[in-house]
Amino acid sequence: MSIGTKISEIRKSKKMKIETLSQKSGVPISTLKKILSGVTKDPQIDTIKAIARALECTLEDFDDNSNLKNYSAVEKKLVSDYRKLDDHSKEVVQVVIRKELERNIPNEPNYDNIIPIKKYQVPYYDMPVSAGTGNPLDEEYPEKVDLTEQPPKGTDFIVRVSGDSMEPTYHNGDKLFVKEQPSIEIGEIGIFVVDGNAYVKELGVDRLISHNEKYSDIIINEYIRNECCGKVLGICEETF
Repeated sequence: MSIGTKISEIRKSKKMKIETLSQKSGVPISTLKKILSGVTKDPQIDTIKAIARALECTLEDFDDNSNLKNYSAVEKKLVSDYRKLDDHSKEVVQVVIRKELERNIPNEPNYDNIIPIKKYQVPYYDMPVSAGTGNPLDEEYPEKVDLTEQPPKGTDFIVRVSGDSMEPTYHNGDKLFVKEQPSIEIGEIGIFVVDGNAYVKELGVDRLISHNEKYSDIIINEYIRNECCGKVLGICEETF
C-alpha cells in the first residue's frame, strides 16, 4: 500500500477534508493531492511529518511494515544470526521451522492452495456529482480503488452521486461507472460540468434532464459554459 493511500485512509477515518488537512499541515493542496494520488511516490520527510502532525498520528502509522520495529531482542538476534548463514544452512533452518509449525499448528490451512481473488483497480473521484443543485469540482486527482467484480467494459473512473434529482434512476450516494468521452447521444445519461458545477443528467435536445419531477431541467445554450465528461455505464454496488 502506497503512502498516499495510507494517508487517505487515515484522513477519511478522521472525516477530514483535503482542504482542512492542507490548512492544518501547511502543505499546499496541490502537493497534497499529488501525494494522495500517487503522482508523488517519495515525498520529503518534512512534508510527511507535517501531515502526520495534522492527522494526530505517527510516521509509523503510514508504514505497513512498522510491526517489524517491535521485534524482541531474541527475535532480532535470530534474524541477525540467520542472515549470517550460507544458503544450505538457511534451507535447513527453513525445513526445521516448517516442521515445528506443523507440529504446533496442525490445523493451519494451506494458503498455497488458495486462489487469490482477482481485483480490478479503477480511479475513484471522491467528490460528488450533483443530482440536485450542483457541486463544484474540488478534487483534481482520483484515488485508486480495488473492485472484486469486473466493472462494465469501457469504465474509466467512478464518481459519487449527490442529491435526488435523478431518482428513481439514481439515488443520493450511488457510485457510478463512467466512460470518459467528450459527448454522448441524446437520451443517454452522462456527467456534465456546467459553469464549474458537476452534474449527472440525461442529455436532451437543448437541456440536461432531471428524472425527478421536483427539479427543473438545466437549459443549455451558447451562453452557458458546459462540458461532457463522460457517459454513465451503471451503478457500482461495491463498498469502499
